[in-house]
Amino acid sequence: VGNPKFAFPGASVAEGVGAGCLKVVRSKNLPGEKWPTLYTSVVDLVSGEIAADVNHFIATSEQRECGLAAGVSLDDDALVAAAAGWRVELLPGATDDARRALEANVKRLSATSLSDQFRTSELDPDRVLLELLDGLEPTILPDTAHPRFTCQCDTSRLYRTLAFMSRDEVLRILETNASVDARCQFCAKRYSLSPDDIRAHLDKVDRGDVVYE
Repeated sequence: VGNPKFAFPGASVAEGVGAGCLKVVRSKNLPGEKWPTLYTSVVDLVSGEIAADVNHFIATSEQRECGLAAGVSLDDDALVAAAAGWRVELLPGATDDARRALEANVKRLSATSLSDQFRTSELDPDRVLLELLDGLEPTILPDTAHPRFTCQCDTSRLYRTLAFMSRDEVLRILETNASVDARCQFCAKRYSLSPDDIRAHLDKVDRGDVVYE
């Protein structure tokens, strides 16, 4: 976050995000490799709006057709009152009728603020699914989940970051630092790994006990 003091309300998300690019780095273990190979995709931001830019990335870099919406509503104290989002994607073999129906549904559902509708109880998750898939005879599964704010960070994230580096780079860091420290950008929790911790982890990687997907 370049400017954590950016003020809402009174400014749009696009103004907060600004111009730039979206960069996605993925790691994948190729056959016979103990350390992952990195793949990077970069696209220009087209609007600064999160959903529109992620949609652009998926269409440009992934060559996949999908619809995506995301929104957040703030109360008078600039605190989050409601947040909501959905994503729908055409699978291979979809018929032209299914494509047209889905495009019409996405256009209709995107006409109003999603988070405002959740805030005023005009929509709920089941209703969103039914409206998105109207005319496509969907089967809604009975299982539900109740989201809550919790950070999934742990030391494995720090080890994964080290995995993005070459073995020589990691060894140089161990030679010049008493510890490797990091802070989660989401919950601000701090982590510290000693050189012994990292060397023990490298031994597990060499034995094949740890594989990064």
